[in-house]
Amino acid sequence: MSKENTKVVETAEEIITPTEEIEESPLADEIIEVGWEKVKEAYNIRSMLRETEDYMGKMFVDFEKRKKSLLLRSAQLEEELYRVAAIVKEEQNVTNDFTYELKLPQKPGDKGYFVRKDE
Repeated sequence: MSKENTKVVETAEEIITPTEEIEESPLADEIIEVGWEKVKEAYNIRSMLRETEDYMGKMFVDFEKRKKSLLLRSAQLEEELYRVAAIVKEEQNVTNDFTYELKLPQKPGDKGYFVRKDE
């Protein structure tokens, strides 16, 4: 190669080298603005998350109300069952000297029994 060709190559390398070395340094400002197109997806996801959380909150409140209602109904039915069993025990003239459990039939029309419980 001639000296002219060598010089052209060196000059081209010198021109290319600074371009390759130019890198943007990370932003470190206190507030960095971001355009709508860059944050649009995150904004929409946050909106869907809020809607989901609101729905879950309403669902849980509704569930707790129904649960409270069912627990109250269950307690009332249990109390009524014991009351009716006590009436049947009294009508059958079962002694109060021992503890008895009323065994209910498995299907309608069958007999029930008072079974003495050993204490």
